[in-house]
Amino acid sequence: VDIQRLEVAAAATSPCLVVQPPSSVPEALERPDAAKWQQAIDDELQSCRSFDTWEAVQLPDGKHALPSRMLFDIKRDGRYKARLVAGGHRQRPGVDFGETFAPVCSYRSVRIMLAIAAHEGLELRQFDIRTAFLNGWLEEEVYMRPPQGLEWLARGNGGVLKLKRPLYGLRQAPRAWNKRLEAELSSRGFQQSDADPALWILRRISSTVLAMFYVDDGLVAARTGREADALVELVSTMFEIRVLGEPKDFLGIEINRDRAAGIITIT
Repeated sequence: VDIQRLEVAAAATSPCLVVQPPSSVPEALERPDAAKWQQAIDDELQSCRSFDTWEAVQLPDGKHALPSRMLFDIKRDGRYKARLVAGGHRQRPGVDFGETFAPVCSYRSVRIMLAIAAHEGLELRQFDIRTAFLNGWLEEEVYMRPPQGLEWLARGNGGVLKLKRPLYGLRQAPRAWNKRLEAELSSRGFQQSDADPALWILRRISSTVLAMFYVDDGLVAARTGREADALVELVSTMFEIRVLGEPKDFLGIEINRDRAAGIITIT
């Protein structure tokens, strides 16, 4: 614990030093920064409740329950993050899941989109979708045990959680989320690119707007800032998002724009 206090204090004065995230809920709540981890846990559980992600039940005869754990991370902007993850490595093909494939944009597509934006002076906007996987629907019958330190979620007495939503960690979670994303975009007039299925095109009378997705990360390109902001606003009517403005860091790619020179550089 003394070492952890030193790490937290050092990180506060030297951002370049990285504090190792905890590996379990009990460990997180024993650390000097326990209040921040508790808030991260509360935020994650509230997201799960808002989506009605599970119901507490007794495990039916002949069924098995997956393990789970809470994963912790400190984001590059200093945010404390907790994510409840199911033990998908224990799922059985054909029983707990079927198809799993879901497309994501390629890095080549990202570079091409940025090159077009630089050449044509397009406006760019970035956003991320909060708890994206919880927006999908789980078609299979899947049970999960709560993680260590959160056993009360299943109301005790050997209870488990019957999942209604594709929790992170499940093999089929990316596919379920992508099916929901495709349905929402298609219903609003977007067309999927033949070159990259994670690139969506909205053609209007006067212009064309592009939207690219990598799971829960989104990048928009439009002729004007008003059109770009309008598209981000449209996505916010479908899902809860975090608006990030003009992109500076997308999928680990640092983006710098020199508008006067008409140049976008990446690294």
